[in-house]
Amino acid sequence: MAKEQQSFFQNILGNRFLKYLIPYVIGAWGIIQVAAFLESRYSWANGWPDFLLIIGLAMLPAVFYFSYQRTGDFADRLHKSERILYPVNFLIAIALAWLGINAASTGINKQEIGAQIEVLNEDGTSLERFVPSKNMIKRVVLLPWENKANNSDIQWMAFALPQILNADMEQDNRLITIPPEALASSYREYSIAGIEVPPFSIQRKIALDKYSNYFMTGSIEKNELGYQVNAKLVNTENGKEIYTKKYEHSDPFIIVDQINEDFRKEIYVENELPENFVDLPVSNLYTSSLDALKAYTDCMYQTHFNKNTTAAISAGERAIQLDPKFSMASLLLGICYLQNNQGNEGIEMLNHAMEHQEALSERMQFNIKYFDLLIAKQNPQKAIQLLEMWSQLYPMDYIPYSNLINLYVNLNESEKAKNAALRALENGHTGSLLLSLATIENSQGNYDEALAYYDQFNKEFPHKSKDVTGKGNTYLSQGEFDKAKEYFEQAIVLEPQNTELLRKLAEIQGKQGNFDEQLKVLNEALSLEKQLNDSLIIYNEINSIYLTTGQLNKYFSESEKVLTHFGSRLPSFMQNMAKVSPLYMLAMMDQEGRTGILEELLQAARSIDPALGSFECMVEANYYIFSKNKEMIKVALDKCGEDLSKYQAGVQNDIIEAYSEKILGNYDKAMEAILSAVEVSKLKLTDFEIIGELHALKQEYPKAIAHYESMLKVNPSNPKILLYLAKVYNETGDKAKAKSTIEKALIIWENADSNYIPAKEARELLSSI
Repeated sequence: MAKEQQSFFQNILGNRFLKYLIPYVIGAWGIIQVAAFLESRYSWANGWPDFLLIIGLAMLPAVFYFSYQRTGDFADRLHKSERILYPVNFLIAIALAWLGINAASTGINKQEIGAQIEVLNEDGTSLERFVPSKNMIKRVVLLPWENKANNSDIQWMAFALPQILNADMEQDNRLITIPPEALASSYREYSIAGIEVPPFSIQRKIALDKYSNYFMTGSIEKNELGYQVNAKLVNTENGKEIYTKKYEHSDPFIIVDQINEDFRKEIYVENELPENFVDLPVSNLYTSSLDALKAYTDCMYQTHFNKNTTAAISAGERAIQLDPKFSMASLLLGICYLQNNQGNEGIEMLNHAMEHQEALSERMQFNIKYFDLLIAKQNPQKAIQLLEMWSQLYPMDYIPYSNLINLYVNLNESEKAKNAALRALENGHTGSLLLSLATIENSQGNYDEALAYYDQFNKEFPHKSKDVTGKGNTYLSQGEFDKAKEYFEQAIVLEPQNTELLRKLAEIQGKQGNFDEQLKVLNEALSLEKQLNDSLIIYNEINSIYLTTGQLNKYFSESEKVLTHFGSRLPSFMQNMAKVSPLYMLAMMDQEGRTGILEELLQAARSIDPALGSFECMVEANYYIFSKNKEMIKVALDKCGEDLSKYQAGVQNDIIEAYSEKILGNYDKAMEAILSAVEVSKLKLTDFEIIGELHALKQEYPKAIAHYESMLKVNPSNPKILLYLAKVYNETGDKAKAKSTIEKALIIWENADSNYIPAKEARELLSSI
């Protein structure tokens, strides 16, 4: 009987193909896993698992042929063809693995790692640097570590080691690191004391809030042999531990260098290193003195967590005494001096930091140069040039974009602020940047665009609730108070102790004229607030109610109480600045019979260290503008023009020119200047009440009415705008509208002081109608 003909696959199965294939696959997979473990545990060169995987796949023809030959009388012997095939297949497999790994790494280097770019620095000198691509950038949060044995002698190290690890990691421009001091606001948000290690769930929330790929935490102990440190790296997205490694050494600086090296090997393969990369020891970057580092850490902690400027200065001075070349300590101490109204000392420390910055990483040098240009050199334009260069060389660093945005916003150049934010967005930044863009669009009156950014934020970060707050802000800016209130109340349900949300609800009540309710909500927010600076903001918002309602005696007495109450804890610079602000000056000038105003203001200005700016000139210019003194405004601007232009950008100069030309009676020039400011800044016309005033002075009454009405749409309880509008209605002969409008203002000023000038004008106008 003839043997049944078998198919090819039946023949293969009959020759025990699976019997050999399955053990081969299991064995090969095991070898690959062992290689992966050894690579991670002992920092082998990256790429072995991939290399072995390619070899394993490439050897499948030999496995296939081997199983096919294992039948018949000579099943256990190697055929002649096998003696040739297997070595050849093995050599081909190695060649394919080598070519595959090499091609992959070459592809990464050419397409994914980045490129060399050329930029101009703040002095116009050309610089060439390697800039990594977006997919190479990794963000890691460095949390404070646990003092495992509760040893008080090393408690400071739990904060210091991740802090200097940040400096060590920053040398690699592929890494974005968030140090412990940058987490102070997050600690406050989650009610975690600065010396505590948060629960794991909060650690991950903080890392998510900072938009990071990883977060690192650990523990530290000390014995007679030295320090024992455990460093744990966690994937933020899934919360899974990547590794925990133990380090022991008598020198903590060497431990930090080892942690950094292991982290980089875990995250990047060897051939991905940027060209000309040099990993300096961390002791070169900060200080080699543990005592100086301890003092510096105390200064940093007092500055960011305790908000205690006096204690911070004492610690910073101690750090400089222990190591006079400690440039980062000089920078921090300089900033503390400036906050404490010690301008000359602050600038001296900034100069000292500049003198000893050579050993620092380029990023750290940029940070020092920025403060030097902005404060010591008082040259915001050069500071902007530096930030522009910084953002080009390190496009994934958020700091240069953030500083650019803030600088441009402070200079009323919102369009430039938006352009900086958009460039940051193009370079992969999202998160709080989307909220910044929404805020800028809001300020320009582009409400649909603002809402789109809030929606994008919500889509990318659904675990956050700030988009709700943002949408509420947009509706608030549009004067849609009911919608805004709905959004804020919805957010408060999720965060009942969020004082920022309560303040927004209070703002809505104030704009709707419900001042008693506004005061009630602000007092509720004040009872929940734990931070000094935020409490001060709420006190000032409470005080602004008295300003709006014309109760200036109460406004001044409460202002003095607040300054007295916070005096010992507030930097003196902030105390003095409060007394020379334009708002404070206007309030003084709205009191009938008040004398000696200019001298009182100048006395406050003289108490501010002259090294911080020419505040006397600013006070004089503002005073003569507000008092409409034609002769003296010319004198003040001639005297202080050069000083003012040093601190003001084009937009502010246009605004000063507009008010000055209005006083001098040059209304067309004044209008041209203010519209130039609006065009450059892209701010809303309703941000400038002078536009309505100029239209009225030029007897363009319909335009004046339209402008004031648009301002009242977003703040219907602004009594001064109601007064201005009533005057225009009266000029046009519309007595009925003039009367009803001035009556609205007088309702708000029902409890105004008898010597409050605007309320007196309103009553006189009403009696004349």
